Amino acid sequence: YQVSSDRHLVAWTDTTSSDTQTVMYLQNLSTGRRMQITDEAGGSLKPLGFLGEDLVHGICYENSPREDEMGTSVYPMRKICIMSESGEILKTYEKPDVYVTEVTVLDNQIQMKRAAVSQNGRLTSLEDDYIMNDGTEGDAKNLIEVVATQNLEKITQIAVGATFSSSKVKVLTPRQVLYEGNRQLFLTKSGESRPYYFVYNVHGLCGMHLKEKDAIREAELLSGSVVDENGKRIWEKSDRSRVFQIDSIKPASAGEGKNSIAVCLEAMLEKEGISIDASRLMERGETVRSILEKQMPEGRILELGGCSLESVLVFVGRGIPVMAMLGDGTAVLIVGYNELNTIILNPASGKISKMGMNDSAAFFEANGNRFIAYVTDE
Repeated sequence: YQVSSDRHLVAWTDTTSSDTQTVMYLQNLSTGRRMQITDEAGGSLKPLGFLGEDLVHGICYENSPREDEMGTSVYPMRKICIMSESGEILKTYEKPDVYVTEVTVLDNQIQMKRAAVSQNGRLTSLEDDYIMNDGTEGDAKNLIEVVATQNLEKITQIAVGATFSSSKVKVLTPRQVLYEGNRQLFLTKSGESRPYYFVYNVHGLCGMHLKEKDAIREAELLSGSVVDENGKRIWEKSDRSRVFQIDSIKPASAGEGKNSIAVCLEAMLEKEGISIDASRLMERGETVRSILEKQMPEGRILELGGCSLESVLVFVGRGIPVMAMLGDGTAVLIVGYNELNTIILNPASGKISKMGMNDSAAFFEANGNRFIAYVTDE
């Protein structure tokens, strides 16, 4: 669900129906007015956030691909809509053969992570795109503000959007108040359990996230730490030592019948004492994530797309190799670092070599900063 910044609008989806189409509701908590919203083409709707009082939502269809190149589940939206409180569609975003996989609603713009379908039927990342808010000064609205004064401490006032004559102000006092019933909204919890990530710093709890990458990005900014729903430490900036290399991982080369992704997978699992034929599993349709989850059922697989190189080196400093997917569909494995370099297993060359820290950061950023790691029961 999503709530507007002034807390009087809330949008949520109905997941209790057995129908494949997801219904969305928009309710004004001040008036109690509720609107049911569906897609004429039978798509499922997902609330993404609010631009002021305008609801941003996405539409997904059943025949859309549901996994990216790493096998991570995504919610691919073919269309993004901006809708007014009255239900009027103000703006739409839709591009041929392009899916929106993640949306961030900022103060006056919408940032969209996008993807296209690759030859194997999964989604491949594209450059981000944006929708800007076209509001003008003529669209100004009255706002309720709480301000501090010297004599009265805090007062509530109305900040008007346009000038007016004081003689036209009317103050109305109701003679009767009718009880309209309970305005509390109760959302039922589904039986599905899912991981949660909590961000802490020296001031206490700072944020709660459903995705590990979002939690780590916030913790990095706050110099904090991330723990899961069980209180287990997932990430902490101070975990990174100055120099570290996983010596048990040896040079390995991609060759006939074994691509670079399979080489990296086998190296990651061999480090944990697990021996597999990754190429054969991938030929059967297994993904990077599904292979790691099945081989390490007691561990937690972390999809770290968008995280910085510096933040993922924290895992390497704990003895956990980190796989990086590249834009050409190949992969490398980060197995160490020092103050000046990262140490990388590159199956294309069959060597473990050093790359300058700044060059490494630029290289991985140019390839989308697509990392995958894991944590085990330490």
